[in-house]
Amino acid sequence: MVQRETLRLADETVFDAKAYGNCEVVASSFGLLVVLLRQQSLKNLFASDSSFGRLREFLNGLDFCCLADETAGEAVTRDAAVSAVAPVPKSTPSGNEPPRPRPRAARKLTLPPPLPSKTVQNTPPPCSSRISKQQNRPSPNMKEISENTEIDTPEKKLLITKRGQQLIGQLQAVCEEKRESLSTVLSYLCAFGDQDATAVIQDVIEDVTCRKGVKRGIQDLAGEETYAKYVESLRVPDWILLFFKTRARISGQTWQAVLNITQLGRTGKSSDIPVLLNTNQMKAVKRMVFDVCRKVIGIKKVCLPIRGYCVELAPVVEMIAREQRLHQVSSPVIKLMIKIDGRPFWGRDQVLIGIVPCVCPLLSNQSAKSVYPLVIANCKENRENLKILLKDVNHQKKALKENGIFVDDQHYRVEFTVTVDYKTLTLLLVKKDDEDFLLGGRGVSVEFCFLCNAIRGCSCHDVAADESCVDCLRSKANIGRSTGIRDDLLFLLDEELSSIQLCALHMEMRNTEQLLASIGLMAYKVDALQEANDALKGYGPESFHGNRISLKKKAGQEAAVSRHNIHVSSMSGPTELEILQHIEDVVGHALPVQKLKDAFTDLNTAKNLILNRITFCQSRIDVSEIML
Repeated sequence: MVQRETLRLADETVFDAKAYGNCEVVASSFGLLVVLLRQQSLKNLFASDSSFGRLREFLNGLDFCCLADETAGEAVTRDAAVSAVAPVPKSTPSGNEPPRPRPRAARKLTLPPPLPSKTVQNTPPPCSSRISKQQNRPSPNMKEISENTEIDTPEKKLLITKRGQQLIGQLQAVCEEKRESLSTVLSYLCAFGDQDATAVIQDVIEDVTCRKGVKRGIQDLAGEETYAKYVESLRVPDWILLFFKTRARISGQTWQAVLNITQLGRTGKSSDIPVLLNTNQMKAVKRMVFDVCRKVIGIKKVCLPIRGYCVELAPVVEMIAREQRLHQVSSPVIKLMIKIDGRPFWGRDQVLIGIVPCVCPLLSNQSAKSVYPLVIANCKENRENLKILLKDVNHQKKALKENGIFVDDQHYRVEFTVTVDYKTLTLLLVKKDDEDFLLGGRGVSVEFCFLCNAIRGCSCHDVAADESCVDCLRSKANIGRSTGIRDDLLFLLDEELSSIQLCALHMEMRNTEQLLASIGLMAYKVDALQEANDALKGYGPESFHGNRISLKKKAGQEAAVSRHNIHVSSMSGPTELEILQHIEDVVGHALPVQKLKDAFTDLNTAKNLILNRITFCQSRIDVSEIML
């Protein structure tokens, strides 16, 4: 602390600054240097050097009191000499003004020579030799600096940066002399498969990712634009994600949980990799794709009063043509089957009209997955509703049959075949003069065949209600007709009757159900119904746990159980085919021989049963031979 009034500047003027008191804190450069040197840690390279130790010992050994006395004596001698030479001024502005201090020559401090050591081995070499050894000693490389535990992290970063900049500068200077750049050299060598250059880049990537982490290291090395392109290359088209989510039946909540767990959603977070769509983006893509599909396929409502939706036929045929061409099964003629089915979704009052290509590249044409729906309506399967639903289909089908269709500048002809079950066939066949005509309706004197005019019953002879004599059948049926198809019937699908085929799968399933019903009735009579169900459990899907054959009696029924009391549950086509292929094993397990013996212990009963069956079969053979 120094009194403010005693302070003078270099030009001998009074120190004038903003005053905070009568005293000022004064520090010399030498004092600041001493304080900074004393604060140096021993971990510092400079502080651990022997030169710094000798400097510290020299500074600590200085006697500043002696320096002050010596300085005061020199000042008195210098003032006396000056007063003897210089004239004394006659007057002064103020008699009390203190004498002005004169500038003092700077004093140089020299380091003392190194102290001699007691032993010869510890005697330090001369200063010149130490400097030459320090110059010849190689500087530590970056790895040594990084692994040095005596250096703090900021100092490591500074040393590594300086050394790296020096080396990069030297490399760039060499490359500029060769009219190249370092990045160009490495990029071309890596692009052409040079192993040395590739190894250098790989080592760089491994070291950086090891220190910063894989994600952050790749981001820093690749750059924002390149990293964004890399992430974009991992993505699949948005419609594929929508298709997967729709086919897998993943809810929005589950999709969000997947994004949270995998951190792959486009959420905008720096920690997430933007690969998958987030929930809002998925909704937007779904809305866009569905809107485009509605416009392309032409989805619209069915004419009132029927509730339902339909699509245009031409876009569906175009999709089928492209699919066949993709799998290299296309031909100039596209053959399609029109199918009509009731209850397509296991519910009441539903009608489906669809088309199936006769040549399916991936699935069977009898599979439900091969059907392209044209109309889906919530209505009863009767003739009035079918007329409304088929009106627009017939109009579009007629245009395709006459003009064909162009798909990618290639012309295709379109042919149609109708595949229906017998119930639907009877609904679609009408008489030209009788709109109320129903083929195979209720009653005895009704027509039941679309090939001939045969009636169900025979009323001219004394025969059973469910039988007809050969004479009546032959007289009423035009068996000699050339086409074998009736000319007085119209088909509501505007197709020739020769283009109609009955659904083979439906007929086989009905025959299988009838066969199982007969086996079930016999099994019930011999008390082996449970064995029959056990034999059928090994066929069909594992999810089915009920009984295939069951007994259903009417309320208050006292008559003996007949075939109409035996109920057979519905089954799919593959299940029906599997049962038919193993029908002998089914019969063998469903009708045990021992129980059959126990049920027919009476000789006359067994004899009549066998002879009646033989007589029935022989009668059928005789009648068939006569008719043919």
